[in-house]
Amino acid sequence: MFILMDILNEPDDQMSMVLYLTYSNEFDTKGLIATTSVSMPNETHPEAIELIIKAYGEVVSTLNKHVHPNATFSPAEDLLKLVYGRQALEEPLSDGPKLLIKTLQADSEPLFVSIWGRANTLAQALQFIGTERPSSEAAELRSRLRVYSISDQDCGPWIRVKWPDITYIVNVHGFREYQASPWSGIGGAQDDWLTLNIRIGPLGQVYPEILYGMEGDSPSFMWLIQNGLNSAGRPDWGGWGGRYSRVTEAMDINEYGTSMDIAVSVSGLDHQSPGATVWRWRDAYQDDFAARMQWTVTDRFVDATHPPNINVNGSISLDAMEIVLPSTSSVVLDASETYDPDHPENSTHLELEWYAYTEASVAWVSGYLESLIEIRPLLPPSGTDGYLSVNNAGFRNVTIGPRVQITNNVPSISQLEGASWHVIL
Repeated sequence: MFILMDILNEPDDQMSMVLYLTYSNEFDTKGLIATTSVSMPNETHPEAIELIIKAYGEVVSTLNKHVHPNATFSPAEDLLKLVYGRQALEEPLSDGPKLLIKTLQADSEPLFVSIWGRANTLAQALQFIGTERPSSEAAELRSRLRVYSISDQDCGPWIRVKWPDITYIVNVHGFREYQASPWSGIGGAQDDWLTLNIRIGPLGQVYPEILYGMEGDSPSFMWLIQNGLNSAGRPDWGGWGGRYSRVTEAMDINEYGTSMDIAVSVSGLDHQSPGATVWRWRDAYQDDFAARMQWTVTDRFVDATHPPNINVNGSISLDAMEIVLPSTSSVVLDASETYDPDHPENSTHLELEWYAYTEASVAWVSGYLESLIEIRPLLPPSGTDGYLSVNNAGFRNVTIGPRVQITNNVPSISQLEGASWHVIL
């Protein structure tokens, strides 16, 4: 993960940085670069990144009491070595682009670049690669990039026109028309809740109060958190960071743009917007963040909350299960062996919900599909019929219980042949 942030332009960058650090054990952090922005064109503030990392350094040993030894949090000293800040597109090549190029060259694995402000650091690196490397090598280096840009500043459109082969997720909308973006759905919490649940311990003390909005940059890495919902290779499947679709079927253009979900709002009415692709997961990601902040203040595993270990038909992988299910056929999925590390003696109290995510399947027929993906409860909880009319994520027709039968009633018609139908647990 390589993050470009216009920190101190607004408090939300500091908020997102705190959030990132509480999940940083799930990422291989390669660079933390302070950049300029449209609203802060002449200065960068790497010292603001360093301040937050030093607060993280006070709690990292406590955080490591709550994670597997193979997925520990990095020492603060290691992260401090990755902090740079200087205006980009200057001569000579500045430190941020140098580090980006070095990272790309060092490993053939994808490099995820998260852009919270200007894309100028990325532009300078690409410009250097394009002029100083053979075209085949430059193309190979670009193929490793996976860029997510929060909205779009300065160099972003130029990059996508000049190098359309780069996998580039972007919130394109009118200038400062931020309500048209998916990340507008990230907020919703109030300062009172944040003070009680997030602003705790040394790391929580550097999480600022809300101004304009909260954590607007967080979706740029939240879509990569390994929670069983997100998939790094499929932004069109949706997840905590939103849902994004290819802007064209042309395979030489790898741009992904804003999509929309329909979710049931607190009023009980259907709401359709790009922001719904993020806010529908709000209860999940805010509760999980609050749980991780509790990790920072207690080194006793039993005094904190941890996510369950999902087991479906014997599979404990966080990758999507892919099952070939022809039209009119069924499959039984059993999650009864799911394990709650906070209550290892008994996990029957867990509430298991199953529902079809039709927008992530074939968006243009999502309404048509909703009634055709049948999820029948085989072991409904006592006192229920095994169904919820709507859940906290704004999905209707939710099935509850540890074991279900899923039937594919979608007709075998050419427009839908080979499509994937998404079911969420």
